[in-house]
Amino acid sequence: LTFTGPTTICSGAFATLSVSGAVGYLWFPLSVTSNSISVSPTSTTVYTIVGTNALGCQQSSTFTLHVTSIPALS
Repeated sequence: LTFTGPTTICSGAFATLSVSGAVGYLWFPLSVTSNSISVSPTSTTVYTIVGTNALGCQQSSTFTLHVTSIPALS
């Protein structure tokens, strides 16, 4: 499985994460069955993706999206 998307975002921002290399996908902890998701986590989150090929064989992999706090301006 090949991932695309940012590895770090600012708190409150959205990120689009995509995966390729299979014909079916399942993202955890979201239970989404798409090759692409848009997320805005409040803290660093590890996503597990299960990819399935045309023969039904499965492979899982993880993607960590780090969330950084917004700097305080004074």
